[in-house]
Amino acid sequence: MKLVTDVNNAAFQMVLREKDETKKALRDLANVKNELDDANTKIRHEQRTKRTCLESKSSSPVMSRCCLSSPMRRIIQGSSNPTKAFFSKYYQYNYGHVIPIRLMSTRIPTSTRTVQKPRPLPEIKNNTPKYIAFGLAGVSFWAAFITIAFNHQRQASSIVKNSIFHVKYDQEAKEVLGDNIDFASSWPWISGSVNHLKGKINISYDVKGSKGKGRVHFHSVRRGYDQRWEVLDFSLTSEDGRIVYIKGSSGKLEKDANMTQ
Repeated sequence: MKLVTDVNNAAFQMVLREKDETKKALRDLANVKNELDDANTKIRHEQRTKRTCLESKSSSPVMSRCCLSSPMRRIIQGSSNPTKAFFSKYYQYNYGHVIPIRLMSTRIPTSTRTVQKPRPLPEIKNNTPKYIAFGLAGVSFWAAFITIAFNHQRQASSIVKNSIFHVKYDQEAKEVLGDNIDFASSWPWISGSVNHLKGKINISYDVKGSKGKGRVHFHSVRRGYDQRWEVLDFSLTSEDGRIVYIKGSSGKLEKDANMTQ
């Protein structure tokens, strides 16, 4: 029975404490509300005072005390000669009126945004000379490749092989150039053209022997598709200008079908 009484007393005391705390919280809320009301009243009073000062068109260079904010009013009350630096920090003259700087503008405040200035575009390098150089190099490479390929084709043709064979074993050519007649270099240049389809062969190349060098010229045509090749010129010209006609004598040319097959 005593235990029940103690529990009831403890519960009652707890309820009383909670009630006191609630009253204290309500008083604190009331005090905060009063402080907010006082602050709002002061703000409205200052706004009304500033509006009245702006509307007045007084030409006196001395500004009214009502237009001063609380810090400035305290400075003026405490000292009759406030520093010019502090005074100009908050106020300035505007057509004869001393107006707070923060009240100078009557424009409606608008939201501002930061505009990022676009950076200048980079300068584009002129690559035209480079492209021209690469183009010329490519064209030169292909031209050289095609030229070497055609020269190799002419060198490997049966016409060139047969003609150099006849020059090697021609007695008059041996008298002019000596023994061991062959191409002048390991990579001979065969100038002219070899065209079996059109029936035109006109080539020239350099040869050398034990006595000197010379140039061989071979020219042959075919009048018709079913006609035989006709040798027009097959000669050897030495360095001293002596001309030797291969397979001929006294300037007469012979037709050699086996050589032109």
